[in-house]
Amino acid sequence: MVDDIDLSNKRDAYKRYYQNNREKRRLLAKKLYNQNKLKNNERTKKWFKENPEKIKEYNDSRKEYSKVWRENNKPKIKEISDKYYKDNAISILKRNSILHQNKRAEIIYHYSNGKMKCNSCGEDIYEFLEIDHLNGGGHQHYTKTHGKVMNDIIKNNFPEEYQILCSNCNIKKLKEVYKLKGDKWKFQKSYNQRLKIKALKHYSSEVKCDCCNEGDIDVLTIDHINGGGRKHRKEVNGSIYKWLIDNNFPEEYRVLCHNCNQSYGHRGYCPHQIK
Repeated sequence: MVDDIDLSNKRDAYKRYYQNNREKRRLLAKKLYNQNKLKNNERTKKWFKENPEKIKEYNDSRKEYSKVWRENNKPKIKEISDKYYKDNAISILKRNSILHQNKRAEIIYHYSNGKMKCNSCGEDIYEFLEIDHLNGGGHQHYTKTHGKVMNDIIKNNFPEEYQILCSNCNIKKLKEVYKLKGDKWKFQKSYNQRLKIKALKHYSSEVKCDCCNEGDIDVLTIDHINGGGRKHRKEVNGSIYKWLIDNNFPEEYRVLCHNCNQSYGHRGYCPHQIK
C-alpha cells in the first residue's frame, strides 16, 4: 500500500516537472537532435538499405488499409471534400488556373523551341497557340486522359508527336486531313460550304472576321456573342449553319476566325482588342 502511494507521488512529481519545464525540455530535445542528426540519419539510411522487404511490406499494408478505409467511408470523404471545396472555392480555382497556365507555357515553350510561335504561320500571340497532334488522334487522346492532355504530355517527358500551331492553322490542317476521306466527304464539304458561305455573308457582308479582319473562309466560323456555343451545337446535333438559315438568322451571332473565337471562348477577351 505504501509502495503504491510512493509511486503515485512520483508520477505526480514527474507530471508537475514536465508541465513546469516544457520550454526547457523542448530546447534540450532540440539540442540533442542537432547533436546526433548526422548519426541518426546514417543509422536510418543503413536500416532502410538493409530492410527493403520490411519497407515494401509496410507500404503495401498502408496502401491496402487506405484502400479499404476509403471504400468504407465514401460518404464521409465526399462530405469532407465538398465542405473543403465550398470553403476554399476561390483559392482552389485560382491555384488551378495558375498551375494550368504554367503547364501550358512550359509545353508551348518546349515544342516551339523557345520561340513561342506557331510552327506553321509564325503567329506569336500567346492566347492563339495550342497543342497539335502531328499524327492526328487529338480527340481520342483528350477522351482517354479525361481532358488532362497536358498532364499526360509532361508525365511522358514531352514525346515527339506534338507541335505548336495557332487555332487557324490547326483547323486548316484538320480540313486537309479530311480531304483524304474521298468522294463522300467532297459532297458533304460542297453542301456544308454553301451553307457556311450563306451564313457568313449574312452576318458579315465582306465575309471577314469581325475582330481581326481575317478573310480566309477556311478559318472563319460563327461565334455566339453571348456564349453557350458548345451547348448549342450539342442541341442542334448537326450543321450550325443550316440551323441559322432555318431559323431566319437570329441576331446574337457574328463572324470570327478560329483564333479570335477560341480566345473569346476560353478567356472572355481577344488580344486584338487590348490596347
